[in-house]
Amino acid sequence: MNMEQIIAVTYLGMIATMLAMGIFWVWQLVDCLKSDFKKQNDKMIWLIVLLLAGPLGALIYTFVGKRQKVDGSGDGLSVEAKSAE
Repeated sequence: MNMEQIIAVTYLGMIATMLAMGIFWVWQLVDCLKSDFKKQNDKMIWLIVLLLAGPLGALIYTFVGKRQKVDGSGDGLSVEAKSAE
């Protein structure tokens, strides 16, 4: 591989990573907007975290915020979906 090919592959990898991070961020933002939380202010706090911290905020929300939902499961499944299992 010559230097131009290495640079092209590097750019493609960076673009693919940024696209994946953007999709993940939007997915977590929509999840937060659609969810009900145990405390009234939790949704607003998580929305601020997601908007200000971007993909890092989405990662934090995935591991911490989902546990604060009303169903308490943290896996995104509703009560009806769990009872069907």
